[in-house]
Amino acid sequence: MRRAASSVRFTLIEIMVVTVLVGLLVSVAVIKLDSLLPSYRLKKHVHGVADAIEIAFSEAAVEGRELELHFDAEKRLTILDYPASEEAEVENIFDNPPPEPLKSDEPPAPFYSLEWEQGVSLTQLEIDSSDGETKESILFSPMGYADGARITFKEQGGAEQTLELWSLTGKVIIHDLQQREY
Repeated sequence: MRRAASSVRFTLIEIMVVTVLVGLLVSVAVIKLDSLLPSYRLKKHVHGVADAIEIAFSEAAVEGRELELHFDAEKRLTILDYPASEEAEVENIFDNPPPEPLKSDEPPAPFYSLEWEQGVSLTQLEIDSSDGETKESILFSPMGYADGARITFKEQGGAEQTLELWSLTGKVIIHDLQQREY
């Protein structure tokens, strides 16, 4: 008795063995992808801070007033807003009309806010200020310059990225320091 060539049949054991092998391969692939996720979160966060810096440069020039990028490690936030000292008396270099006063008792929302990614922490914040004091905020001038800065973020796996801001040109450079711990 010969079987026809077109009727190929598999036994239940063969199908189960193939299913188990495919399941093992998929689980290994998922584990590998999961280890890449913290690195992705770190890069996403650092690029978000770089975007906030670019927004600050352009908005300070357009609005004709200073903006401040503040790093709050306790609340895990990066906040772009007008400096607190400007709230009392606004110096506007372009003579634009001042914004209308708020009609509610609530404080105004920040201009831009970035919540830090899970597992990402701030490890270094060096801001070059003209007066030499230690600061937690980068000040952006309407004249097209800002405080220079070097900011390092680290993810739980050990990888670090440093964001460097050049004060006169506004150029942002991201250094990728791969130091992963397994």
